[in-house]
Amino acid sequence: MRIINLTREVAQLQFSIDELLIIKNSLIEVYYQFSDFKALIRGISKNECLPFAITIGEIIDCSQEKNGFNLKSPFIESIALSEGEFIIHLAYERLLGIGGILCEVCYGCIKDFQSKTGFDRATVSYLLDSINDDVIHKMEEGRPETLIFNRGREISRKLNFSNLEIKPFSPEIRKICVLKFNSHTVEFFLVCQSRSKRFSRIMITISQTSYQVDLLVKSNVQGVEYRDLIRLVSYLELVVTSVISDADLEKTTLSLRNSNWSNLLDIKVRANASKFRGKSIKNKEREI
Repeated sequence: MRIINLTREVAQLQFSIDELLIIKNSLIEVYYQFSDFKALIRGISKNECLPFAITIGEIIDCSQEKNGFNLKSPFIESIALSEGEFIIHLAYERLLGIGGILCEVCYGCIKDFQSKTGFDRATVSYLLDSINDDVIHKMEEGRPETLIFNRGREISRKLNFSNLEIKPFSPEIRKICVLKFNSHTVEFFLVCQSRSKRFSRIMITISQTSYQVDLLVKSNVQGVEYRDLIRLVSYLELVVTSVISDADLEKTTLSLRNSNWSNLLDIKVRANASKFRGKSIKNKEREI
């Protein structure tokens, strides 16, 4: 693999046929071997694996045709052929998915590795290292998604459930996270069953700071993914710091899902974030 051009959003890379075959076979193998994609792999869903593998197969087949490439795919920005190798534009999210797939292939429990992937482990590992070290790590520097992901891992390692209060005669344990603005207060009620160490539900309320009894908005209590709650905390921390630019922050939407995988909550910064970072938070200039 060779880098032609690189931005934070898209990479122009040159692949050999063997490298594309590794990616194609790995997509197919991981699709059939793994089910918990959200926990293991970022940037690609289980349902996208086979269509992506089919697209790569079509790219390889088209290289043998005189008319060249005439492919339209949601997975690839553009394709060209140069000296028997493929120059492909891939978005950051797709490369992140490819890296995750190759990582699971290299370090997961794949039996009959060479017969399933078509290559030995050292060859697949070399491609994985090239994509991760030379491409993905350079593209993701300072990206909001990366900062949220890394902060989420830190929170997970430090999280201590021993300080949770069990209310007498209550089957639930509750934690309340409060986000205070000058004029309004947002409260996140995190709930879990008393025998579990994992939060299972979330409720959100919005009230006026000076009149907290006057409840303006109250959400329904729904199940929520534990990892999503950590992502929510990481995102809110990112919002009130100056780690990234306002433009990057305004382009980032945090989506949370409930336990049934339907959409629960979308959060996005609006207007000028710099005016309400740190201590000078103004509710009128920012909406969540």
